[in-house]
Amino acid sequence: LKDEETRKKYDQFGEKGLEDGFQGGNNYQSWQFYNENFGIYDDDPEIVTLNRADFQRQVSDSNEMWFINFYSTYCSHCHQLAPTWRKFARAMEGAIRIGAVNCAEDPGLCQSQRVHAYPSLVVYPTGEFYSGVRDLELLQEFILQRMTAEILHLGSDNIEALTTEWEPYDSRPWIIDFCDETDSCLSPANRRKLAAMLDGLVNVGNVNCRTNAEHELCEFLDASMGVSYYPARQVQKGYEKKMNSLDPKELVEEVLTYLDAIEEIAEQDLRELLEGGASHPTSVLFVSNKNDLNERKDYKKLPAALPDVKILFADCSKLMDKCREVLDIQKLPQFVTFKTTGGYEIDYGMLTY
Repeated sequence: LKDEETRKKYDQFGEKGLEDGFQGGNNYQSWQFYNENFGIYDDDPEIVTLNRADFQRQVSDSNEMWFINFYSTYCSHCHQLAPTWRKFARAMEGAIRIGAVNCAEDPGLCQSQRVHAYPSLVVYPTGEFYSGVRDLELLQEFILQRMTAEILHLGSDNIEALTTEWEPYDSRPWIIDFCDETDSCLSPANRRKLAAMLDGLVNVGNVNCRTNAEHELCEFLDASMGVSYYPARQVQKGYEKKMNSLDPKELVEEVLTYLDAIEEIAEQDLRELLEGGASHPTSVLFVSNKNDLNERKDYKKLPAALPDVKILFADCSKLMDKCREVLDIQKLPQFVTFKTTGGYEIDYGMLTY
């Protein structure tokens, strides 16, 4: 296959492409065609594939922590990294946002981010490039060192102030991790992941019951090992909910069942938003019915993730006419952001929280 055009046909369509009269292969594409012409991570739910508009809205205009893989579908090293990147995304899901940009499709975006070699792994919002070995353990270690979510070390000397006096800690519930001689508690890595997953929503505290200074607190709370949940301002014996897991994702899932649901918008308030706009930045989650909301408890994280935006939900089984005014009800759930200047827009990015 010395002829370049013939070789290109073979690469794209296989032996079928070399047959006389072949007109483009409506029903057949080679593995190489799919390998080079479709995004590597398009079908991975833990990884957000970003185009230029997505990148601007979700990364550049956000203070969230992202780790983004800039790759090209024509790069063999990029394909070799894919299994590790998928494992990394599953391990860090919920703690940070994991993204991917196909530079073969949007070279301008990649150049604007100073990406000139593939794959390039970049942390945002700092823009720091990862330069180490692309190994799962090393990638996790790198990102854990850069997480800024607080882990509060509790003792008899600060427990009252932190839980009842000091803002913003006093208004939030707590997850407290008690460690004893058997280390029946969260690992440092899982503790950091948990803090990141619940950042701004629930305080994550740690008590080392092995030390004399903190043993008194463990006795006061009647706890010496494992993880417990406490409501805001009620970090006292008798108010705890013992949690039976040391896995961050499972702990978050259980914690979300204890938190208040998103507030429902009344028909009159929705009418005012549609007719006059919002007096305060407001996003409304339109759902088919309340059961849809109950199935997605992770939406309870939104008020903490977006403290400057009022988050409400609209039950379209009650407000069908109003819902039809705004969007296609066959595509629920949908977030709609109402602007203080009037008008509104469907916000597809918020569904990825």
